Amino acid sequence: SSEGNYTLNGSPISIDGIKRQMESLKRIDKDKAAIVVSPSAKASNETVVAILDLAYKMEVRAVLTEPK
Repeated sequence: SSEGNYTLNGSPISIDGIKRQMESLKRIDKDKAAIVVSPSAKASNETVVAILDLAYKMEVRAVLTEPK
């Protein structure tokens, strides 16, 4: 969002919560772990890049969709 808030499957979540979810996904799916990032049209570039950077560092594939 424009305020820098994150949601996961429609529910509010912190960046630390997203990291924990990625860690869990990585344990389950190993090298096939992947996420889809669907930013709000009002999301700042910084908030989107923060998620993409986190995924990169954790070796989780990330697919970025068009802003909604």
